[in-house]
Formats: sequence, C-alpha cells, structure tokens
Amino acid sequence: MMYGRLPILPLDHQDDNVTLSYDSTHINKLNQFLSKLNEQAKINIIRNQER
Repeated sequence: MMYGRLPILPLDHQDDNVTLSYDSTHINKLNQFLSKLNEQAKINIIRNQER
C-alpha cells in the first residue's frame, strides 16, 4: 500500500467510469463572456492607438 491506496500501474486495466454532461447554458454564458472580452480588447486597442 502506498499512502493508504493500492498502487496502480499504467498497464493496469481501469474501468471507463468518466461521464461528461452537456450544459447548453454554460456554452451560452461562455460565448457571451468571450464576446465581451473581445469588445473590451477592441476598445483598449483603439484607446491606446489614439495616444
């Protein structure tokens, strides 16, 4: 035993117990956040070029 766990080698078989869920609201929020960042970057670039 290693720190209270059984040692697992890279060659040991592991079950596929990973599941991914699809969340459409997260995608929408992420797209809104990225578009806001894009607009802020454009404004900052224009402001800095005017100096």
